[in-house]
Amino acid sequence: MAILDSRLTPFIQMLADEGLDWLAFELIDGISRGREPVESSKALIAARGRARGVETENISPDPEGAPETEAILGDEQLEWAAHYVEERLKESLAEMQVALGNLDDIASAAGSREQDTASPDVHSIIVLQGSDDVDDVHKVSLPDVESAQANLPKLKQVLETWLESARSADTQ
Repeated sequence: MAILDSRLTPFIQMLADEGLDWLAFELIDGISRGREPVESSKALIAARGRARGVETENISPDPEGAPETEAILGDEQLEWAAHYVEERLKESLAEMQVALGNLDDIASAAGSREQDTASPDVHSIIVLQGSDDVDDVHKVSLPDVESAQANLPKLKQVLETWLESARSADTQ
């Protein structure tokens, strides 16, 4: 288990301050776990066989045993964090786009059954409300997601700038 580089603290705090505490927790967890080992092809074939109930006697397990995780240290933590945040947000936005598209399709189909015509102007909105705070309401629509996706290149640029600045903070 790697100790978090102190240069990540402001980055993690910024994520939490921006309401991305879930991402901050994932980031801490990922760095703490380290790089996950990659199983050998023999081990994967044997595992598939066992899962299917097929005899795999002719495939022997790796003599070294299970591979161990590799700690992420120093500047690699910063690089890993920047890459993880970029990829995780990109994936989350893509999933939201698909979910909202599916909701639009469902709403459009339901509307067409009621009115015997398809409604092309149906756009779903996901509303998230905090359980304790009535004022804590977040609305997300397909145009919001598309706008966020259009800003992903800017996010990448900001992450690269942060990465350079965090690296240089170590040399000062």
